[in-house]
Amino acid sequence: MITTMARRVVVLLTLLVAKAAGFLKINSVLLLSPQHHLVMQRVADRRRARRRALGTGR
Repeated sequence: MITTMARRVVVLLTLLVAKAAGFLKINSVLLLSPQHHLVMQRVADRRRARRRALGTGR
């Protein structure tokens, strides 16, 4: 009986920790470096320039 209860508590805590880790990973700003934003902006600018050059309306 005690082992069953202990096992349930361990499983519950494991699920809770996994859920919290996923939540923190999604909402963490520290995962992306400041340079990541600049790289993504550069990629977006190149795409816009290519669209303008090709005359596509997107």
